[in-house]
Amino acid sequence: NLDRLAITEREVAMNQDEMIEIKQLLEKEIHTIETERIVLDGLHCQLLIEDRQLEWNIDDDMNQNLSKLIGIIRGKAHTEGSL
Repeated sequence: NLDRLAITEREVAMNQDEMIEIKQLLEKEIHTIETERIVLDGLHCQLLIEDRQLEWNIDDDMNQNLSKLIGIIRGKAHTEGSL
């Protein structure tokens, strides 16, 4: 339903410790995981890392490193305003 469509984009400031953790995660393998699920209602998430774009619908579609990275970003966005 287009009446429930919402696009959220937020800019956040990371401190030095968060940037170190993010850089370490970016050096590891980050990818999505194919799942055998159909998502009827949920989020469509995108992350652009340099020339790579990752897309997923549910948290189970992320590998552990991507999940940690997104957790940091979502946590920071949540403290600076709802996400």
